[in-house]
Amino acid sequence: LLVPLFFLLPTAAIAAGLALGMPAVLAFGLTGFLGCSFLIGHILRMAKELDAWGVWHPLGAVMLTFILLRAAARGTTRIEWKGRTYSHD
Repeated sequence: LLVPLFFLLPTAAIAAGLALGMPAVLAFGLTGFLGCSFLIGHILRMAKELDAWGVWHPLGAVMLTFILLRAAARGTTRIEWKGRTYSHD
């Protein structure tokens, strides 16, 4: 759960820097955002995808956080998929 939150931190710093009028926090957020975008863009380029999609990494981080929290809330009692039921007995 920490990995998607790590990628949301620069976006939160940008929002805080703009809201509070703190140029150092804004610069930190922008630097982190550009670094994360470059990292995700590089991974996408290695996968032969358009590296410009890296700037949308906060959206992916929000979606991943939602998926992980939903899976954690469901627990591990019973899993049903394609009409089959699996359990961890």
